[in-house]
Amino acid sequence: MYKYEKLISWVESIKETNQSSAAALCIIKDNKIVLEHYSGTHSNTPTSKKVTISSQFNVASARKSYLGLMVAYAVYEGIIKSLDDEAVNYFEKHDPSLLGKTTIRHLVTHSHGLNETDEGTVFREFEPGQAWAYRDINVRMVTQLIYQLYNKSFPELLKERVFIPADFKETGWRIKQDDNLVKVVVNPDEDAISSVGAVDDGSEKNLFVSAREFAYWGNLHLNNGFFNGKQIVPKEVIALATSLQSPEYTNKELPQ
Repeated sequence: MYKYEKLISWVESIKETNQSSAAALCIIKDNKIVLEHYSGTHSNTPTSKKVTISSQFNVASARKSYLGLMVAYAVYEGIIKSLDDEAVNYFEKHDPSLLGKTTIRHLVTHSHGLNETDEGTVFREFEPGQAWAYRDINVRMVTQLIYQLYNKSFPELLKERVFIPADFKETGWRIKQDDNLVKVVVNPDEDAISSVGAVDDGSEKNLFVSAREFAYWGNLHLNNGFFNGKQIVPKEVIALATSLQSPEYTNKELPQ
């Protein structure tokens, strides 16, 4: 335990700096859990439940790694022919003149150049592949695309292909608050909020994962899809999902 004290202290300092109510740390070494650390409570209210091994956290934007794996599956299985396919060939309901030369690669790397107003009007912010901007519209589009291609949501597909074979029972898009879900502190001066969603189809930011299964998710990728003595995800899918896919930018300071 002594060798991890500095890391635990760092996690705790981040918790305090962010004015979070909870923290969890799980370290896997050589495919074995060597440390688990849990502290705090499920909310910033006085009677909140203490964080335990069963606590599930909203992982927010980290959910994109789950969507990305399903995109890699679609390419591997030939359902998406290439990441360089033009989006206009897949999104019939979108304005083709607005999509222009946008490709699937642009959509999955935030280099698409699309944005939208508060009223939901989509507009072009920059030409595809020429810059990088962190937006939500592409995530929704790719989520819709997977459903369109498979007639199933990407969470359903991941449950069948990964979660059930790996025996993940503490990972999911939650639509009902329960005692294992940690609430989100948006404003430290106000009570933390429930961040469950209205739907579990992957279109909302309501993916909850326990620290242990989040670590296992990373270890699954580290081991090229091999988990608990079996090849759960094809190596080629993992390779595609974890390799550099961004277009080559003129501005080398952009995320590569």
